[in-house]
Amino acid sequence: MPAIRREIDYIIGRVLRLEGRVVSLGPLIFFSTDSGDAWMLDPSDGGASCLARDGARHRLPRVKDRGARSRSSGQDRPNRRRRIHLSRCDR
Repeated sequence: MPAIRREIDYIIGRVLRLEGRVVSLGPLIFFSTDSGDAWMLDPSDGGASCLARDGARHRLPRVKDRGARSRSSGQDRPNRRRRIHLSRCDR
């Protein structure tokens, strides 16, 4: 998941400068506000993870790539559409 980590690092960098930004990576949306908050959203399942609040970085959420499984064999198959799971960060 290095691409997701890069986007998280980018958006946190904007938070530390109190700059509002919106970026996307596939279905994921990352945004920061000029008040120091940052979030990662997954509109496909309604998931959201707080990355920063009031300029203070939160512990990074665990991101698990669930992959795409073949229904017939149950084995991973190459597919650009992959499901991920975002766990909520602690306050």
